[in-house]
Amino acid sequence: MQGALENSEARFRTMSDAFPQGVFVSDSQGGCVYTNEAYQIVSGLMFEQTLGTNWGRAIHPEDRQRVLAEWRQTTADQEPFQTKFRFKWENGSVLWARVVNSAAMRD
Repeated sequence: MQGALENSEARFRTMSDAFPQGVFVSDSQGGCVYTNEAYQIVSGLMFEQTLGTNWGRAIHPEDRQRVLAEWRQTTADQEPFQTKFRFKWENGSVLWARVVNSAAMRD
């Protein structure tokens, strides 16, 4: 059973890393548990930097409070999350992103 679970997770990671859009998976409290390579490129964060509640640190400071408040509300309501905001990379570069999240899976 453990082997089947590990194989399933490996297939998921392989498929999601091949996907051109960023993939972000969170738990029911909004903590990040997984991001794919495209998300890491867009956010400017390495995988380890996105885990837990740290994912919000890549959001532009002028957008962060609004986005996190929207995220918390939609997570609590188990509603889809959709917004636009800027990612701010450590080198100062800024990238606009449109984010859509489904509330389909809960832990």
